[in-house]
Amino acid sequence: MTDHKTGTREEWLAARLELLKAEKALTRRSDKVAQMRQDLPWYRIEKEYRFETEEGTATLADLFRGRSQLLIYHFMFGPDYTAGCPNCSAIADGFNGSVIHLANHDVTLCVVSRAPLAKLQAYKRRMGWSFPWASSFESDFNFDFHVSHTEEEWRSGAVDYNFRVVDFRLPEGGEQDPFVATIMSSVGTDWPTYRREGPGMSAFALEEGVVYHTYSTYERGVDAIWGMYAWLDRAPLGRNETDFWVRRHDEYGTPAEYNAQIIGEFRANAGRVGGLWDGYPLLLLHHTGAKSGVSRVNPVAYLGDAGRYVIFAANGGASSSPGWYHNLKAQPHTRIEVGNETIDVVAREATSEERERLFAIHAARFPELADAARKTRRVFPVLVLTPSGNA
Repeated sequence: MTDHKTGTREEWLAARLELLKAEKALTRRSDKVAQMRQDLPWYRIEKEYRFETEEGTATLADLFRGRSQLLIYHFMFGPDYTAGCPNCSAIADGFNGSVIHLANHDVTLCVVSRAPLAKLQAYKRRMGWSFPWASSFESDFNFDFHVSHTEEEWRSGAVDYNFRVVDFRLPEGGEQDPFVATIMSSVGTDWPTYRREGPGMSAFALEEGVVYHTYSTYERGVDAIWGMYAWLDRAPLGRNETDFWVRRHDEYGTPAEYNAQIIGEFRANAGRVGGLWDGYPLLLLHHTGAKSGVSRVNPVAYLGDAGRYVIFAANGGASSSPGWYHNLKAQPHTRIEVGNETIDVVAREATSEERERLFAIHAARFPELADAARKTRRVFPVLVLTPSGNA
């Protein structure tokens, strides 16, 4: 039996009509606030900002892409992050569908982050996004618009964010809080590195070659563009947030369920997989538990090398090697699936010279591997899989 207040249809309708009055008043008030935004004075942007984009180096004016209005979402993805902020990622999940409509109404929507472009592109492939994303790495842009903060600001406890001065530092032991620990783990940094970035959005106008700043908002000001929240605010239990529940869209479900999804997609599409694995050469690695004797299959990115298949035991930069590495060390004769083929192989660990060469090649193609390696003292093992007929 529900604990929520219940009533008759007539009682519900009477209450709903009262709520409708409040909703209409809110809509009218929202229209007035929108007009107040448009009535804000514009100020001219004097500084020359430089961004890196898929098309090359760009100015702020270039980001307009021939239109007169530019909306920028300040996405929390610092240079030291291993992945984009989960909350920003959930917001950005709604951008793809909006870009084309806005573009045909003289508005360009662009995302800007401080991480290097290669890291942003890799994450963009993972998430399956197509909207424009520019890197402001080594630019003052994020700092000038108060969505990134210097180490000096952080240490002083006087960070300028959301039109006020705030201290984001945690009390002693604060990083042990489960909420904080989950956030730090999600981007692979400590708290200061994570919170030196902040979410927000800014609007700009371009007239006669001059760029003007027209509006910015931060913190809960971005709730309005978080499409999921508009739905939750109308759900029976509302946002119902008791912990940090948001995940990237490819992280829901158990690891086993996720693995099964990737394997199914691989086999249905001759080895081609989207999302996280889009753009990666991928194989399915069969291995048997060294202790359990249970047969397992894992999707693993590989590097082709003279007819051999090279795999890297990065384990997402974790402090220990993945289970399949230990299983292959114990039982090196196994098989892999590549495209539509199943191939018997023998696994061996690369020599130090081989490892240095092979790791450099793979890290150059996929910078996130090199980034993960920099964040741990563990040396990622490299295994060479040689087809049995050539072993």
